[in-house]
Amino acid sequence: MYKKERLAEKEKFSGLLNNYVNELGEYVSETPAKFILSTWHHNDFRNNQFIDSLWSKFNIVTRDHFYHGGGKIENRKSIVEALVFNFEANIEKHNAYVQPKAEQMALFEKRVEFIERQLKRDDR
Repeated sequence: MYKKERLAEKEKFSGLLNNYVNELGEYVSETPAKFILSTWHHNDFRNNQFIDSLWSKFNIVTRDHFYHGGGKIENRKSIVEALVFNFEANIEKHNAYVQPKAEQMALFEKRVEFIERQLKRDDR
C-alpha cells in the first residue's frame, strides 16, 4: 500500500509542477520585461519536455553542468543546463558535447593527480 500512496503523491506533485511551469511559460510569453530562466535541458537518460513545448520560442543556450551533490558518487552525473531568455545576447549557443564532460574529483584524491587525469582526457 505504501508504494501506491507514494506513487499517487509523486503524480500529484508532478501535476502541480507541470501547472506551475505552464503558468510561468504564459507569464513570460506576455511580459515586456527581459528574463533569464535556468532549467535543465537533458541528461543521459531523458529530455526536459518543456524545452520544446514552452521554451523553444525563446533564445536558448546550453552548458554542460555537473552536480557534485548526491547520496552516491555514481549518481553524480553531468547534465546539460539550458538558459532561456527573451533578448539578444552575444553568447556562444552551446558547449554541450563540445568539451569533455566534467568529472567529480574523488574524495581524498590529490589535486595534482586529478589535474593530471583531466589533462590526459583532454589529449584524446
